[in-house]
Parts: sequence; structure tokens; C-alpha cells
Amino acid sequence: KLTSYIEDATWYLYGSGTAQSKQNWYLCERGGNSCTPSGPSTGDTSVTSKIGLMYLSDYLYASGYYASTDTTTQGYYYYGNKNWLYKGYEWTLTPYASDAKRVWRVNYGLARYDYPNSPYGSRPAFYLKSDIKISGGFGTYNNPYILE
Repeated sequence: KLTSYIEDATWYLYGSGTAQSKQNWYLCERGGNSCTPSGPSTGDTSVTSKIGLMYLSDYLYASGYYASTDTTTQGYYYYGNKNWLYKGYEWTLTPYASDAKRVWRVNYGLARYDYPNSPYGSRPAFYLKSDIKISGGFGTYNNPYILE
């Protein structure tokens, strides 16, 4: 059963209403940088679940546009288009803290906030248990990883 391979994880629900660098988004999403809890119930800081969504910082760290250690460059929500995670418009787990009804989304090299009723995609994210090993495959569509 696949769920037996997946670890329960804490998904943090902190967000911001302003653009930040990759590193500062990562810190923000976990409660740093004076970011605010913005979960489904006002004041929620985290939820524990097997499945979540990627954070905005996950998408930004996958970008080749800025160095991972850059703590200042943020542009006007533009983070560059060199990103192996890019698949079109997608929701992230990161709330837009200035309006509890919005969340951050990504498209191409942009990070923007929007109402979650817009028809964009989402990508499940999860953490495998530490004793799970890859026993074969290349992680491609035609040759997926085999886990044991």
C-alpha cells in the first residue's frame, strides 16, 4: 500500500503579502521573517498530513534564475523562467497573508497571489519514510522509480 511508504509531515501555513527572495520565502513559510499564520482557520500555523502541496519556496529553489543564497533579490514577483518544475499555472501551499482568501501561485517565472477558485493545477507533495529505498527505474514516465 503506497500510503505506508509516505511519512506523516508537518505542513506549515505561514505566508506573506509581499515578494521575497527564495531563502526568505523558505524562512517565512516556516514562521520566520515576521510572516503570519494564515491557515484555513485564522491563526493556524501548521497541519499534519501525508499529502500537501509544494511551497512557493520549493518552486523558487528549482529556478536557475537567482542563486539559492540570494537573500535580497525579489523583483516584482518575477523569479525567472529557468525552472524544471514549471508545468504551467499551479497552486502552492503558501498563503497570501494580506488576504486570507488568497494563496500564492506560480506560472512560468512569476509568483502571484490569487483566489483558489481559479482553474489552475496543483501538484501533490509528500515525504517518503527514511527506510524507503529506490530499487530500480530512472524516475521517468516510461521507467518510473521502483520503491521498496
